[in-house]
Amino acid sequence: MFACGLILAMTGVIVLGRIRSSLRQTDEPPADDAADAEQANGSRYEWVFTRTAAGYVAVAIGYHLIVWALPPGMTDLCVPLRLWFILPAVCAAAVGGAWAMERRGL
Repeated sequence: MFACGLILAMTGVIVLGRIRSSLRQTDEPPADDAADAEQANGSRYEWVFTRTAAGYVAVAIGYHLIVWALPPGMTDLCVPLRLWFILPAVCAAAVGGAWAMERRGL
């Protein structure tokens, strides 16, 4: 469980880092047509909030898997193992909410 949590947390950090680096790139769209330029610029930022939420969710689930694998009493900063079903429910709501907001253009 510890190794899976570590891999999942690292994957989340990599996803968040790639999102940030892709937003830093300043590729200027062609200035021939304003509508084409706006569309090209907008497509670069497609699904940013959903990918960000998925990255944070991966880090959160990885963290909890790591903490659950540690000996009891080592840290109390986690969802209790007997209430494990709360974690995926909240994470699914976070990613689903981000996806719904981007679908509606909010």
